Formats: sequence, structure tokens, C-alpha cells
Amino acid sequence: GFGLTPDGALRTTIHCVVAIVHGADVLPFVENCFLRPVEKWNHNEQHQLIHVQSDLCLQMMATRALTLQSCQRDLMSQKWAFQSDGLLEPNNW
Repeated sequence: GFGLTPDGALRTTIHCVVAIVHGADVLPFVENCFLRPVEKWNHNEQHQLIHVQSDLCLQMMATRALTLQSCQRDLMSQKWAFQSDGLLEPNNW
């Protein structure tokens, strides 16, 4: 699973979550962490994961697809928690 490192990377051992512009959407993609500089994420007090460069929040759609959207503090589909082992899970299930 994915964890948030002290330097702000959302990653596994070798894969990082990055934001890619796809048409009118900004989507999270997983790529090798060594292909380019690591993108930063912040887990705030509202349990949102914010992509620092775009200032957008990771959101799970009803289809369970992931997207990056404008942050809305009360939107449950933007809530994320880290398990005791440090791994990421949706906080809305």
C-alpha cells in the first residue's frame, strides 16, 4: 500500500503518486519514483490529502476511481486515514 513519507511523498517502495493533466481533469497516476522529482502531498487536519503543487485534494469518486478536485473540507470522499502500519485507506468506508 501507499504511505506518506516525512518529505511529503505519497509512495510505495518504488512507486509515487503524481498528478497528470488529462484534458480538463487532473488525475493521480502511479509512476516510478526515480523518473522525476518526487511530488509533494500534505495530509491536513480535515484528513484530506492535498497535492501541494496543484493545491487539489485526492478524491474517490462513486465508481471508486481516483481524481484530484478542489478541496471541500466536509466532503467525505476526500477523507483519508493512515492505518497503524502507516498505509493509506479511504476514511469514508
